[in-house]
Amino acid sequence: MTYGFFFCISLFLIILQTCIIPVLPLFNNFYDLMVPLIAYLCLVRTMRESLPIILIVGAIMDQLSCSPFMLHVTAYFWLYLILRWIIKVLQVGNRFRLPFIVLFGVLIENLIFISNIAFVEPGMRFPGLAVKIAVVQIIWALFTGPLILIAFEQSHKGWKRWQRGIFVRKSNLMANKTLR
Repeated sequence: MTYGFFFCISLFLIILQTCIIPVLPLFNNFYDLMVPLIAYLCLVRTMRESLPIILIVGAIMDQLSCSPFMLHVTAYFWLYLILRWIIKVLQVGNRFRLPFIVLFGVLIENLIFISNIAFVEPGMRFPGLAVKIAVVQIIWALFTGPLILIAFEQSHKGWKRWQRGIFVRKSNLMANKTLR
């Protein structure tokens, strides 16, 4: 059921990222919403539970963005590994460090995308616009990242309560039927 929760959240974020955010002028250079999800997975789930979600979401984003083959899958995989290492080094445990986790994630993702462009197009010069966009995304991540992580945490707790209520009710119904 945890996979169901994360796939629902992923699909919601993908729809938000591809259909709603591009229409809003204020969010013109907003960062990839999968970064907070990957950061949240680093914080609360094991690698074995997180990797299928990351790989499937990366494949979906690759198909929707028309990017080079496996760009998002690779970026999300490396982002997950690097954030996992940063979390172990920083001993993340309190809410004070939440903005920096998403900020590091956005910075790492931008570096991965820029290095991929440099690898594919070796003679290409580094555009100044990319730096401006990266700075705007980092500022957005600093302010909205912790809020998104807290929203993930609260919705995950609500999902668990709902799930417990369904299964407890169902098991009570089953127990009542067997007693008759």
